[in-house]
This record gives sequence, C-alpha cells and structure tokens, in this order.
Amino acid sequence: LEGPNAPTPSRMTHDLTTNTTFAELGVADDLIAVLATYGVEEPFPMQAMTSLWGSSDTL
Repeated sequence: LEGPNAPTPSRMTHDLTTNTTFAELGVADDLIAVLATYGVEEPFPMQAMTSLWGSSDTL
C-alpha cells in the first residue's frame, strides 16, 4: 500500500506486552463472565489490536 494513509510499522504497532483486559476494551461484564468459564481471561493480541483500531478516532 502506498499513499499518505498507508499503514506504516510505527502506525501499526501496539505494545502487546501490556495486559489489556476485556473490560478495558468495553466488553460487557456478562460476556466476560462467560469467557472466563471457558478459561479465556484476556484478549488475544489480535483481538486487542482490532478493538483498539476499531475504536480509534477516524476523523
């Protein structure tokens, strides 16, 4: 991809060593509880990145 809005490594990176929680991503408490019953207690890196990109200001 080329152009002024093309992704660059600096724009695409996110510190994945930071433990982002489902609550911090805005996931409802009841869904967090269901995920916990399956042993899923924190988002996978891709989930965290997708949520961060999706919630970023696009204006």
